[in-house]
Amino acid sequence: MSARICTPTHIGYLAAWYCAHRTSDEFGELKAVASRLAKENVRSVECRYPDQATQDEPSLIGGTREDYYKECLQKAAEWKDILSQTKRSDQQSPMYALKQVQCLEYQSCECGDFEGGEAHELLRCIEHTALIEAGPAFIASLPDSPHGDKDYDHSNDYSRAPWGMGN
Repeated sequence: MSARICTPTHIGYLAAWYCAHRTSDEFGELKAVASRLAKENVRSVECRYPDQATQDEPSLIGGTREDYYKECLQKAAEWKDILSQTKRSDQQSPMYALKQVQCLEYQSCECGDFEGGEAHELLRCIEHTALIEAGPAFIASLPDSPHGDKDYDHSNDYSRAPWGMGN
């Protein structure tokens, strides 16, 4: 596999989208969410390309970690403002958020302990939030959906969701 550093815009968008759509503060405020995602992405790239990473200036970022993290937080704040001003747009779409989650997860999974870690759990939570927003019809249409049966009653899925999406 390969890994790359995702743009601060990508990290910021996902953090802001999640904070705008979540129902609990399990992963903290906007800055904590953006920071967790950015740090895991950098860690993954450094796991994948250890000889190109240094403590002070990872060449794969193009600057210092601190500058990269700061820009991710800045972009998260910008996206928070953008998303709060537009209720329905392509950026608000759960499908757009799902695609962004899939990309970041692919770029952040190089470390052996990624699965089960906080960033992985956060990405799962963002994914589940987007799926709930997409609605039962979309979930049932997925080929690997456990509920691919068109007659399945999804009305209880919302209240049983383990990620806090109750009624």
